Amino acid sequence: MAGRIDHNAGRTTCHGRSAPAVARVLLLALLCLGICLSCNSKKTPPQPKSPSEPLRIVSLSPAITRMIIDMGEEDRLVGVAQHDDVSLGLPVCGNYLDPDVELILSLEPDLILTESGVQPTSARLAELELAGVFEVVALPHVRSIDDVSDALTHPEHGLGAVLRLQDTAEYTNRQMMGRLEAIAKQVEGRPRPRVLMLLTTDPLGAIGAGVTHDELLTLAGGDNVLADADAGYVLIDRQMLIDDLRPDVILLIEPNASALLADDARLRSLQGLPIHAITEGRVVLIDHPQALLPSTSLPEVMAQMAAALHPDALGEIEPASRARLCAVGWGLDSGMRTAELSARTPRELYPGAQP
Repeated sequence: MAGRIDHNAGRTTCHGRSAPAVARVLLLALLCLGICLSCNSKKTPPQPKSPSEPLRIVSLSPAITRMIIDMGEEDRLVGVAQHDDVSLGLPVCGNYLDPDVELILSLEPDLILTESGVQPTSARLAELELAGVFEVVALPHVRSIDDVSDALTHPEHGLGAVLRLQDTAEYTNRQMMGRLEAIAKQVEGRPRPRVLMLLTTDPLGAIGAGVTHDELLTLAGGDNVLADADAGYVLIDRQMLIDDLRPDVILLIEPNASALLADDARLRSLQGLPIHAITEGRVVLIDHPQALLPSTSLPEVMAQMAAALHPDALGEIEPASRARLCAVGWGLDSGMRTAELSARTPRELYPGAQP
């Protein structure tokens, strides 16, 4: 089994909008939660492809899609999942709970990759598999860094075993784990701020314990103010923020979100709170496109977190794919202010680094 990160540092795991819009955000977040220093190795992963290996894959999980891409096997993909990166330009085939079976059939895949969850895989897909139309493989649901590692390298149900590319999967896992460990090492010994991770601000929906982002935050050099919560998603109120949580930093996690503005409606529920995160201007947007995805993109998300928590170390911390972090806060006497934290791209830091 591939190496694991030492978790002794902490607990292991993760707008004014209309009610329907908030509900959609919460649903996506819960699905995903329940969802860069590069290793400078010169080793090149084995890439041979046997004629017996499946050539046409439909992925019904964004997490699995990203793993396949990072394994260098994106040319096998003929269909992807709802909420996958639209820039892939591939047909969107629904998700593992509600697949578009007719579209999938039209793509003539050899293999359907999905995740097992609280509900069984589509009965129609199971029928087609029994009929020999294609193979369906459901990987265990991903909720932690170790789950991502297992999804790549497990000898029975990992992608390496399923695709008969175990060496490639092992290499991809080493790259991911090495990047996480390198970022953790660069923030080691720095003061650990108390951090609140928000998914929504109206209502105030936060990340608790037992999920990937709680684990990432610990490695990035912060302490989750909701680490003792008994759920991965927690609703809180303003008074709880003042009396009990008192965060030094607030991370607003919104994939592909627009930059925070001085009069941003997303932050009205936080305005005027007498807590350090507000008075010191430490409300930071984490906007990586896969910020809610537990997959091989985790080092990029962790890099954004680490840069937000330790802005004085930006030159040492691998930045995420976005080269900008935007922090917004209110001073009790100075009013609202915004600040941009500059960062360099991975290629600028290490010309030979993989993105």
